[in-house]
Amino acid sequence: MSQLRSSLLGLAGLLAYCGDAPAEIVTFNLNPAQSTITISGSTSGAAFQEQGPGSMTTGFSGSLQAEVTSTTIQFLAGSLIDARTNGVWAPLPDGSSGTAAADFGAHAANGLADASAALRNFILTPTSPVIPLAAGSFNSGSLAFEFPAAGTASLDYRVTGLVAAHGSEPLQTRATNNVTTAATLVDQGGTQTLTLPVKATFLFDLLSAGDTPVTITGSLVGVRAASPVVVFNAGSITVNGSALSLQWQAAAGQTFRVESSTNLVNWTNRATNITSGSTSYSWSGTASGPKEYFRLGQ
Repeated sequence: MSQLRSSLLGLAGLLAYCGDAPAEIVTFNLNPAQSTITISGSTSGAAFQEQGPGSMTTGFSGSLQAEVTSTTIQFLAGSLIDARTNGVWAPLPDGSSGTAAADFGAHAANGLADASAALRNFILTPTSPVIPLAAGSFNSGSLAFEFPAAGTASLDYRVTGLVAAHGSEPLQTRATNNVTTAATLVDQGGTQTLTLPVKATFLFDLLSAGDTPVTITGSLVGVRAASPVVVFNAGSITVNGSALSLQWQAAAGQTFRVESSTNLVNWTNRATNITSGSTSYSWSGTASGPKEYFRLGQ
């Protein structure tokens, strides 16, 4: 009995400290006004030019899904970012003469041929391995952008002159982020903001393999409501034989769980969804052995 009481009281501080923050899967919704990307590139050596003002820049909507801990971040396959239509550009979706709504529009000429290209349904899935996160900053250079296999993204093109061709190239490739500016994750005023610099080059095939590199450059800015910071105070531990009771103080409406361990390595849930309409919380249970440690989690 004295050994049990000693173990419980010796670990009372755990009621005020829940250990490392567990991994949390969160979703950052993109702000299209701040999430803007510009394309650049060339085709058969001729540099892209705008078809019209702003035709090579657009905003992105969608969301970035990430698994976040206090020291790491990983972008998941549930992420999906979608370029917004920014105008009406040549050629038509099948490459024939004419204009239609598109996300980007570019023009290139080299004296021998004149080419127009439109990127449509430009949707990407960004993913990454686990990335170290420190002081709200991380290196996003391992982030990869991929066109979903079931997507309908296309590069529609029309070439006239000595070389004539037209068609539509489905976009099913990937590119790795190539940036030196750090990405940031900042908490402020109950909102968490993710700022992700972007620079990645895709290689597309128009007239020959890899003859059309397209680089996307800009930044993605996503926001979400930050998880509330939960402050709670160590309360008391009462032991009566094998029966025990924990009491603690926290803001009303929080949800806690009680975990126990016999070795401080392997933990078992003893109770979940403990909540209170007041600032007082409690849990009662039975000790399962002569030495057992307890902690609170969320």
